Amino acid sequence: MTIRNIAVVGAGIGGLSAALALARRGFKVQVNEQASALGEIGAGIHLSPNGNKVLYALGLRAALAAVAAPPQAISTRHYATGVPNFEGPLDAAFESRFGAPFHSFHRADLHGALAAALTPLSTVTITLNAR
Repeated sequence: MTIRNIAVVGAGIGGLSAALALARRGFKVQVNEQASALGEIGAGIHLSPNGNKVLYALGLRAALAAVAAPPQAISTRHYATGVPNFEGPLDAAFESRFGAPFHSFHRADLHGALAAALTPLSTVTITLNAR
């Protein structure tokens, strides 16, 4: 027996990403969200090349490019000492090396891009006020 119906609990970034991935693979998806409206609170989110590659595979390249704030460089430090671990430009060479850019977004913009990608799919239903 093959199960083709999937329930996803929560319509945040993770839930909508899962729903989109499952729908693109032929599953019928029911997303249950306890809030009364779709929306994401919070501030910025940084997405590494691996994260961007996943979202690109879900068909979000153009939507994300429209809302991304591409940083020019990155600097990381050791959590306890503050000594720099890595510093470098996030340029074309970086994107070529890792196969995608490093991007920053407002959480609401990323959430909105995911919701917009799900809207035309007849195989995805989102239920609000779900308990």
